Amino acid sequence: MEINMYEKFFKHPLDFVLALISFILLFPLLLVLTVLGAIKMKGNPFFAQPRPGKNERIFKLIKFHENRHISVVVGWAEKRRKALKHKGFHTFRHT
Repeated sequence: MEINMYEKFFKHPLDFVLALISFILLFPLLLVLTVLGAIKMKGNPFFAQPRPGKNERIFKLIKFHENRHISVVVGWAEKRRKALKHKGFHTFRHT
């Protein structure tokens, strides 16, 4: 497989520079969201989740906690599914 000039000389530095610029621009927003999450949840906004990695080696993935309870999410999804099902039935009957 032939590697062109872009991939050989520009792709990695360009990816790095764009990722660095994105991180610098988004860092203040992430910091504010982290602090607000810590205040709202009255504790640590992060949790560590064990995941299998290369060669089945376990590592800890640090994630944000969610504010919503699963029952709220499931309830919303069920209402949405019923609404779409009814709308789809209505469209099918009149075509």
